[in-house]
Amino acid sequence: MHDADAYVWIDPGRLSGQPCVGGHGLSCEQMADCYWAGWSIAEMLSNWDLSRPQLLVAWWYQAKYGGRVWKKRWGAWAEASFGALWKGDYDAVENPPQQERRDG
Repeated sequence: MHDADAYVWIDPGRLSGQPCVGGHGLSCEQMADCYWAGWSIAEMLSNWDLSRPQLLVAWWYQAKYGGRVWKKRWGAWAEASFGALWKGDYDAVENPPQQERRDG
């Protein structure tokens, strides 16, 4: 299954050229930050009217091009997920890890 809106675009006139997914006004970094901070996928999908494939593509982009912190957090996940994402086999892609919660 291919999701027609599961792509990253960069437009200098929108969000100062930050990478975004499929016509939404949210940057890949915003999506990654929220997920890493503990937002559930269900929260993200309902609050932002996104699809899971769009989230996966945004997270993959952030892991590959978002800097050292993101490469350290999600680099291995991005490498393992690339083939399935490229084929559009989103159901075969696991979610990236989230930050461990520290209750206390």
